[in-house]
Amino acid sequence: NEARLKKPLEGLLKILGSTAILPATKKAIRTREKEIRARIDRVKERLPYLFSCMATIEKIVDIAMTRGSDEEQPEESKENQDLTCEFCYEKCIKGTTRKCPFCKSIVYCSSDCLQLNWMLHQKSCILLRKYPAPTTKEQINEDGKAIFTRFLQKILLQASLKGFSILFCFVVVDMAESTPLLRTLTPEQFFQSYMLEEEVVQKSKETFERNKDDGALTVSFVGFTEEGLSVSVLTFPSDVAPLHLGPSVREAIDTERWSAAQREVSGKSFQPGMLQKIQANPKLWQASLLQTMKP
Repeated sequence: NEARLKKPLEGLLKILGSTAILPATKKAIRTREKEIRARIDRVKERLPYLFSCMATIEKIVDIAMTRGSDEEQPEESKENQDLTCEFCYEKCIKGTTRKCPFCKSIVYCSSDCLQLNWMLHQKSCILLRKYPAPTTKEQINEDGKAIFTRFLQKILLQASLKGFSILFCFVVVDMAESTPLLRTLTPEQFFQSYMLEEEVVQKSKETFERNKDDGALTVSFVGFTEEGLSVSVLTFPSDVAPLHLGPSVREAIDTERWSAAQREVSGKSFQPGMLQKIQANPKLWQASLLQTMKP
């Protein structure tokens, strides 16, 4: 819960900020700069966790990395001069450079090299991220179902805030980090976010299209196993829609039950016209969306 942790975290960051100019603090941060910045990148892509404090954390790192006039300026390392692709070892060109979307520590010259190197990088990716511990695909699916059931209303509300029909997006419970992330993604966003083999992509597309016609949800559970990233694409049929949300869900025909559940949640969460007002205001929409994404 960010509200509960925000005050003590801000106090800790204030202390760190005041000591960031001290030699011992600078040395500690400089020796782990790459790891710290990789973690910052991961958190920034997984809003809203620590979002309000992220600017302060980045500022502390920048202060620690700034060398005073009395400090010896080191020769720029080759790593800082030229970024080299992990797969083809060619020099990375600005504008096409890509980082591993999970550990943020490995650099590639293009999306193609990122995809080609994924099978080789998966195990080291788990070690670089350090958490959570790898588990089994079966356990990921069991945990995902529990999270989906517990936070279903927030998932439905998130889709409404984005202007999506819940049937026209992938519902993702991403457990690749220690705090699960709830996501509602278009097919394009889903396939860009998770590196899947072409055969898996094709099967996922077929499942998604079939589910749309049947009024079923397409749900994906994501996590890490010993073998690497696990992405399961499952079907949640209309007969498991939450009938307790309201009479419109119980009375809807099979193919409309999930849509009715989404309308019930939106109707109870906002006054008339409020949802449209939030969607029309980017800042208001983002603030509201961040709140609904918290498990």
